[in-house]
This record gives sequence, C-alpha cells and structure tokens, in this order.
Amino acid sequence: MTDEEITAMQTENETLRQSVSDLTAERDSLREENAELIAARDAAVNEAAETKKVNYTLARQLDTKPRATFEDTLLKAMGVN
Repeated sequence: MTDEEITAMQTENETLRQSVSDLTAERDSLREENAELIAARDAAVNEAAETKKVNYTLARQLDTKPRATFEDTLLKAMGVN
C-alpha cells in the first residue's frame, strides 16, 4: 500500500469512528426521551384511572330521587296539597 492509500484509510477510519460516536449519542438521547415519554404516558393513564374512580364515587353519592316541580312546591307552600 502506498502512503496515500494508508492516509486515506486512516482518514476514512477516523470519519467512521466519529460517525459511530455521533450515532451512539443520538441513540442514547432517543432512549432517554423514550423513557420520559413512557413515564409521562403511564402517569396520564394512572391519572385517568383515578379520575374515573372519583367520577363513579361521586355519581353514587348524587341524590337521584325525582325532585318536586316548582308547581308542586308552590301548591304545598300555599297549603293546597
């Protein structure tokens, strides 16, 4: 091999090493971002489940008896009923 070929191979080798380093950093960054997104999604799912539980609890506590109409209340106040 000539000196020029050796220099070209060394340059290519260094370029490829830098590329590997950049890609490794990008991969690690994406992994961290993915972990954060998964944690945020899990928190949202848990919050939605808790909200649903509270909604059902509140729904059971509501008074669902039919209420008297205004007219019935007025007649009762006047002593007609």
